[in-house]
Amino acid sequence: MVNLPKKQPVKRALPALSMGNIVSIAAQISQTHWQIFFVKSLLAYLWLFLALGGAAVVMGLSTLAAVFASGNEPMVLFPTVIVSGVALLPIVGYATARFIATGGLLSRLTFNVIHDQAEPEAASRQFIYGRTWAYLRGALWLGLILLMVYAGMALLAYVLWLTIIPLLDAIQADVFYSDVGPLLLLLGGILGILVFLGIGLVIYYLTARLWFFDTVLALEGQVTPLQAVTRSWQLTQTQGWKVTTVMFVGTVVTFPISIVAGIVNVFIPLVSVLISFVLFPFWQAIKAVNYYDCASLNEGLRFDLERTSTHPRRFLKRVAIQTPESIELDLAMGGIGSRAFGWIIDQTLLYVALFVLWYLGAILYAYALLPVFTETLDAGAIDTLNLWTLAIASLLTYALANGYYIAFETLWQGQTPGKRLAKIRVVKDNGQPVGLQQASLRSLIGPIDAGLLFIGAFLIGFSPSEKRLGDMAAGTLVIQDEKANSAPFANKTLSFSPRSHDTAQALLDCANLKALTAEQYIILGDYLRHRNSLQRAARVQVCARLANQLRTIIVPADQALPWQLQDEEFLEVAYLARRHTRGM
Repeated sequence: MVNLPKKQPVKRALPALSMGNIVSIAAQISQTHWQIFFVKSLLAYLWLFLALGGAAVVMGLSTLAAVFASGNEPMVLFPTVIVSGVALLPIVGYATARFIATGGLLSRLTFNVIHDQAEPEAASRQFIYGRTWAYLRGALWLGLILLMVYAGMALLAYVLWLTIIPLLDAIQADVFYSDVGPLLLLLGGILGILVFLGIGLVIYYLTARLWFFDTVLALEGQVTPLQAVTRSWQLTQTQGWKVTTVMFVGTVVTFPISIVAGIVNVFIPLVSVLISFVLFPFWQAIKAVNYYDCASLNEGLRFDLERTSTHPRRFLKRVAIQTPESIELDLAMGGIGSRAFGWIIDQTLLYVALFVLWYLGAILYAYALLPVFTETLDAGAIDTLNLWTLAIASLLTYALANGYYIAFETLWQGQTPGKRLAKIRVVKDNGQPVGLQQASLRSLIGPIDAGLLFIGAFLIGFSPSEKRLGDMAAGTLVIQDEKANSAPFANKTLSFSPRSHDTAQALLDCANLKALTAEQYIILGDYLRHRNSLQRAARVQVCARLANQLRTIIVPADQALPWQLQDEEFLEVAYLARRHTRGM
């Protein structure tokens, strides 16, 4: 197995990034540029810590001075403390604004990397820090909006509480003390948990839709702080659940690091603070990749004939493998984000299925089998029966938990439902589909990967081959399912009017179609396939830009077309005409 360079060109501007790929790309960019990003993160935290620490020291000294001067007189002490606090607010506010602005700077640097945009770092810093206070105002607007949401949900919960409690009191005596009372209590508990999770999901969703206002401020200089918050909402209007899932996947990816840091911090203080310095750029990178993906899908960011940038998936780690037929395959690795996303889906499905089985089994045992045995067995035998039943149920649970992964990966050519949704699959090191042996080894070693200080997550995130212990033992790789990643986009066909076909023939005689490069031709086709999914205003803007660029490329400066065409019709005609030149 030979590791390839990290940047491999992918010519197409589309399809969209998967949720897992967004996290994987952010992680890879953060690792590649960790020295620059870490220094900026460190400086941002130093600004914040020095300001907060200095404010605490000054407040403490002011309080002590007031105590000694007034003899602990409240009429003198309280005004002194308040005046000191108000005087320090600008310093603390500026340090906080500087911290948030540095996050915007990290997002801007990440975006420039993704977009192949060369910008001097000094220019980036000047652009960001020239509006430092705007970032604080944006954070305050975000906090105010979320506070109003929390207040509204708290009011709704209070109304529900006032409604449900009297209802439960009314039916308690008749229902909850009957034979089916325990089951109803369990169902009520499940319903309560679902309501609680639903409230949390709504809060998480709203936060995810608004959370990269600082990235908007860092990339769109013409917006105000409030407009940046609303712009974040507008940008994600068709991608709301996607950005919510990305935010959750990022949380799952960073969870092992936070847990291990918390354990180590008991013995080596300040380790958790150091991990915060490391994770800050990662989260800002996620925001930048999210912004790039949403702006590309909704507003056609990638459709530019003067900037033939490659797909962000080029940042995924890649590997070359030799098949038994001596064919060399160039494959993109699954990535820590996609593997985490697939794991979340699989674990959710698995635990829901196990809960349903345990619930139905408990009902069957308690209400059908146990009464029969109670009539024929004594109390000691019943206790033994309960222990054997629990042991058998635990054994079946373990078998089903492992059998889920073994069966699916064997029968679905290396995919589980979660991996299929994440668009990744498991293959042998030689590219062949995995069999029962490889799937079994991966599943059985999985608990060690998770239980041994999350060593599997660290190996996936930081090793070149992204192999956890189970992959090493089984001789397997987790790769991107290229067919699944390209299928939604490939199915979008192009259809043109007969007039466009006729005009395309005439355009061949009066325009230099061969001046349009193959990459520009692909971008043009991508736009024509994807145009109906763009926001209306963005579609008009992108179409006009492409038409102006195209006229400059194919129409000689001293000539003009003999007919007038609308921008979108001109793009169709030029695309068809260029297709004819490709077939010549």
